[in-house]
Amino acid sequence: MNMQEYPKFFQLKNREQIMLRLMVPEDEERLLEFFKKLPEEDRQVLREDTTDPMVIKRWVQEIDYNKVYPVLAEHRGRIVGDATLHMKQYGWQRHIGEIRIVIDKDFRGQGLGKVMIHELINKATGLGLHHIQLSLVETQVKEIKIFERMGFQKIATLPKYIIDVNGHEHDLIIMTTRVSDIWKKMEELIQETEIDIIRGVQ
Repeated sequence: MNMQEYPKFFQLKNREQIMLRLMVPEDEERLLEFFKKLPEEDRQVLREDTTDPMVIKRWVQEIDYNKVYPVLAEHRGRIVGDATLHMKQYGWQRHIGEIRIVIDKDFRGQGLGKVMIHELINKATGLGLHHIQLSLVETQVKEIKIFERMGFQKIATLPKYIIDVNGHEHDLIIMTTRVSDIWKKMEELIQETEIDIIRGVQ
């Protein structure tokens, strides 16, 4: 993986400057702090207990950019966003990428999510992936609407398929889009959101 692509700097709608970069093993402590700060309702729908230090330790110790492409957003030394592109190396799903994203509650609504998804779509395009998919819980109504605006479509609803940390059952929503279709849409959304790309900042 070409680390020379990073860091990248952006200015959000609120004029705060954000740095995007790849996750590295040294991020263990700050990544754990980021996830511990998430509201409980956010952590309920995550696939692992990200408040468990051993979970984060495993993530940073087993980094393989060919399998999982992890992009972090940093603001003044603090991690405020985590977005990952998951890929299959072999088999009939090797042309499909799955994205997952978590944003600090203080940075939502400022375009950071769009910037990070745009970054993952850019990588998916470069890797020659054909489709991008994601999974959401029925309670994530706002997120579902946002992804629909980006061009994702619901392709399946699995009734009572997941159980949150409190033991409640929820429907799982599967959404997908073709990489070639979403790329142009993401470019338009970035421009609409008035996010500035800052070049030459060290």
